[in-house]
Amino acid sequence: MKKLITLLVIFANVCCAQGQGYYDNFDGAVYIQGNQLYYTDLNQAQSALGTPDDIEHIFWEISEREVTCLNYNEQDNLCFADNFFGALMLEGFSLNTPHFSLLLDEFELKVGFHIDVLQDRFPLSYQNRGSGSTALTLGEGDYDYLFIRFNTDGIIKGLEHRVF
Repeated sequence: MKKLITLLVIFANVCCAQGQGYYDNFDGAVYIQGNQLYYTDLNQAQSALGTPDDIEHIFWEISEREVTCLNYNEQDNLCFADNFFGALMLEGFSLNTPHFSLLLDEFELKVGFHIDVLQDRFPLSYQNRGSGSTALTLGEGDYDYLFIRFNTDGIIKGLEHRVF
């Protein structure tokens, strides 16, 4: 009897568990103004985007690395970290103004767009949006995210790359 109850409890937990899968996964190329995440180096980005308002050197605790962030428009930044070959490659961003476009392959996402643009292309992320945010997982793992913030009117206020 004890084994039967244990099996029923395990079965109920498995059936009710939602685990990962709250958000859509995007496994394509991510571009900011033509600069591809993980594949564009600092010099290429600076040539394409122009001189930043500020260059900041900060320490990312999660990856335990020094990064160089190019700050534009007082609110947008693109961050570059050393790859295995010593080149500073685009590894993070925080976009908070409509000056930059984000492309997920051919799908454009931009600060100022309405959150409803996600509804057809990323229905799971759209359906599971919280009060003020949702996300897309990027790539094969469940540690690389595009975090999307929006206001009470549904207007996108921020697009941020996060690694957990």
